[in-house]
Amino acid sequence: MNLRVQPQVRFRHHPVFKPVATTALTTLLALTLSACGGDSSNNSNDDSGHQHEHEHNGRLLFSLTDTTSLTVFDQTEATFESLDGTASGNAATLVLADNGLSAVVLANNIAQVVYSGLHAEDDEEAEASADATHEEHEHAELLALSLSNVDRVITTQGHFSLLTNGATQWLPSADMEAAGLDFESTTGPAAQNFPALILDEEHGMFLFFAAGKAQVYENGAVTTDEFACSNPQAAAQAGEMSVVLCDEGLQYLLVEEENGEHSLHSGSVSFTSPNTMTALISNGHDVVAYNASSAFLLHEETDHSVNAEALPLTLGAGQQICQAAFASEDSETLALVSDDAFLNLLDLEDSSANKRVALDETVSNGLNCSQLALAFAAEGFLVADKNAALLYLIDSHDGPYHVHSRYPNSQLGNLSQMVFMHSMTVSDDHSHTH
Repeated sequence: MNLRVQPQVRFRHHPVFKPVATTALTTLLALTLSACGGDSSNNSNDDSGHQHEHEHNGRLLFSLTDTTSLTVFDQTEATFESLDGTASGNAATLVLADNGLSAVVLANNIAQVVYSGLHAEDDEEAEASADATHEEHEHAELLALSLSNVDRVITTQGHFSLLTNGATQWLPSADMEAAGLDFESTTGPAAQNFPALILDEEHGMFLFFAAGKAQVYENGAVTTDEFACSNPQAAAQAGEMSVVLCDEGLQYLLVEEENGEHSLHSGSVSFTSPNTMTALISNGHDVVAYNASSAFLLHEETDHSVNAEALPLTLGAGQQICQAAFASEDSETLALVSDDAFLNLLDLEDSSANKRVALDETVSNGLNCSQLALAFAAEGFLVADKNAALLYLIDSHDGPYHVHSRYPNSQLGNLSQMVFMHSMTVSDDHSHTH
């Protein structure tokens, strides 16, 4: 498959934000950091235990249930700041680009775009240049670009895919700074009910959803390749594999190319016992499906079928998986936050390295999934506890995964969604064949 390859991405850090108004909130912005491996209750403004620098950092964007304001937590500066401009409504949905450098903000059916202010660099000379221009005033910003009547947004092969008025429009995410960047119309069926997926952009091969089925279009014309998919709810892609959560269950489509010719294979993902999945995530070369009690890694087999491998996960009685995320830099680590106040870390290549990290200042009694949120971070993960209005940074920078820092902020009590913007390289060269 000849998909557009995203460049290797690094960033230049230039934090310039609109400050949050001075209130009791800003008093909380003096961070309470606890030294790596230290007593969880020994929080202090002295960050002497954190003089080691993370090799990569980024910016956490979050929306709030009680306001249209958007807030950014800058991991390097350890500060919370408000963006100029606002979302079109409270509790905005956030969708991160697959290169990590931007996010779509969807509220009241209006899609807007936040550009992180971070940059793609494809060689060491450019990285050195970025260091030399550290004082330039780059910052996260809400772009003027917007689209109305949007029902759903997903990402697919270097693009945002937006469902608007029963049709799909693309927005390339590779270079949000490009002059003239705009939404692109597509040719597909009428009355679509889920954003389309890009299968092979070079050959104009897309997957559209309408009338209870998924249909492959090539160069603007419908093909005979299709499968049943009523009420599509989620999708994930990894290399040649696309997986969609439909009322019929998990459905897959494999697109293989050899000598310029495509062969397509579709079917239902095979489980060893009946399972109903509720969510899908991908890191570009693996797809994981999960529900409240279990998680599965999807494998392409030599006969072009796709099987689900149950991942080892230990939860207490009555405890649930709330949310899952892949690490952005340690791509074989999967994190699942659960309502027993733990972050469960699974190594997809070595289960002996699996680990549970306690959210040590979170009260587990009465805790439920609506009070927790998870996002990957640079070299780790960020977990928000809305009850405690606390943000945990969990990383493996100087050893096994552990709580590295804790950041209190009263706005987190009204957190709606959060995504972490930083430079990522999307790889699709991982083999799924078993």
